[in-house]
Amino acid sequence: MKHTYNNWSYKIFMGFYCTFLDGDSQIEDWTQTDRQEGYLTEYQHYDIKDWSAYKMDVARCAVSNLFDLLSNNDIIQDMKLITLYSPQYYNYETDSLVIDVKLNLTKLKNYCFKEHKEAFNKYLKDNFTSYDGFISYIANNIYTFMEDYKQQPNTKEINVMIEYYLLTQIYDSDSNFEGYSSYEERLYTDVNEILYEHLETITEAVA
Repeated sequence: MKHTYNNWSYKIFMGFYCTFLDGDSQIEDWTQTDRQEGYLTEYQHYDIKDWSAYKMDVARCAVSNLFDLLSNNDIIQDMKLITLYSPQYYNYETDSLVIDVKLNLTKLKNYCFKEHKEAFNKYLKDNFTSYDGFISYIANNIYTFMEDYKQQPNTKEINVMIEYYLLTQIYDSDSNFEGYSSYEERLYTDVNEILYEHLETITEAVA
């Protein structure tokens, strides 16, 4: 089946607000280095030509990396970026990926409800227990979660299961991710390459 998945966890995609994905510190470092080495004058600096295009390239890269880290493709068989969601204000949320996921729902349920039952139950308790300032619309234990899903299979329950599966794959892969120490380190390296491709030199007006 196909499902439109939207990530919640920063571990899967941290967004651009005040993170290394925004590229600001790297652009500043490159500008200062190239000024010192004579490649830029004191009136020149680097910037991104098209921030929207840059962000979409980063989002596509993140989805590609997520799919690459899966230990097998039996559960999630394909992932394609639909769009990048960016909130109007960053007070309570940040950018997230909207992904078209092709998956085997039966195997995903088996993964969460049987193979990783205790761990999935702990994940629900840790992430979906209501408290002052937060009201959860997801059951915080596996038994209620399973019953809710049986009563009315819902997009949000499938989203939770996909998110849990992806997080376990990230944690399992962090010790050996194709020569990188973690999923995040590989994304950091790829993002620097994307950032470089989108750079332009700006010459400031001199009075």
